[in-house]
Amino acid sequence: MTDTPANLSPDDLPPEQRALYDQVYGEHGPVQAGLRFLRALVDRQDVLGAWHLTDANLRLCAAQHWLWTHRDALHAQGIRDLDEVAAALALPDSAHPLWPPFASAQLRSLSEGFPWVDPQHLGVTSRPRPIGPDLELVLFVREQDTGTYSEPTVLMALGMVMRHTADGWDVAGLCREDVPTPGWPPS
Repeated sequence: MTDTPANLSPDDLPPEQRALYDQVYGEHGPVQAGLRFLRALVDRQDVLGAWHLTDANLRLCAAQHWLWTHRDALHAQGIRDLDEVAAALALPDSAHPLWPPFASAQLRSLSEGFPWVDPQHLGVTSRPRPIGPDLELVLFVREQDTGTYSEPTVLMALGMVMRHTADGWDVAGLCREDVPTPGWPPS
């Protein structure tokens, strides 16, 4: 393996590459925004804190997915208007009575699907991956897997689509390489 921007010191870069490095890997770039999200979820188990770092579309899709999966139990409890509940769960500061089981399911899903994710020991693949207007794909990998490979190599990766907004970068897609579409069921 050779050094990549993920493990190369910014001070080692030529001046013309430093600006690109800072845009992608610096404090206000998509990589650090994704790490802030993962630290909230994994390190602090703070779903509401992570929720503030996601865009409204992803929050709605996550709520719809959970509600769709549990629709029979919810209907048995008399909850019929899933659109209303999804909108309430998708609020940045949701206080809906279903928030605790929903938040618990979000934590469980990430920890079961990606048990290797440790925000203190993650790297990213080496190049920016724009996938649409204001959208960037960030692929997090284990720190020991960062580098350049001469042969095709399978790595465990956590894909995060990041959306650039006037306020910075938000998580727009998690565990995928595109932005989810709301609906029943969401996709």
